[in-house]
Amino acid sequence: MAQWNTIATTDIVSSPQDTLELSDIQIRNMLEAQVYTKPIGPIVRRLTFNDNTNSIYSFKRNTNSAEDPSFTLQNHINIGEDTTLRNFCVLEIFDIPGLPKAVIGYIVNATSGVSAPPDRVELVAVSTDIEQIKKAKVNNIDTGNYDVNSDFSSFGAN
Repeated sequence: MAQWNTIATTDIVSSPQDTLELSDIQIRNMLEAQVYTKPIGPIVRRLTFNDNTNSIYSFKRNTNSAEDPSFTLQNHINIGEDTTLRNFCVLEIFDIPGLPKAVIGYIVNATSGVSAPPDRVELVAVSTDIEQIKKAKVNNIDTGNYDVNSDFSSFGAN
């Protein structure tokens, strides 16, 4: 049985920022990434590995059981649309040496109050980069920022 360990974590403790970054990730065959973003203004969340922003990512997103569009040859994995809602994201990443990365994700956009249910997003993605993940970033490309207490953590097992 695999033993899971915290291998990297970062959070915003002082002032709002546009990037959550995990560096010096300990190499593992299986990773779980947990991302919590608390926005100030509109934010769009983009995930990349090893600072690679070439067109090596492909993904499918399904929001609230709606259609399942495909996005190929992208320079990121989209883990959050343009929103001002808090976002919780769990990603299972298979990082086998010499193979493309496979990603399965579950995302919840939290609404305010109980009168509106949260948005549910399911995600599958692949990165054709065969180098094992040593760094991961969640960049915001909109006009807002990630607020204090936003967090990005990774756990791993061999």
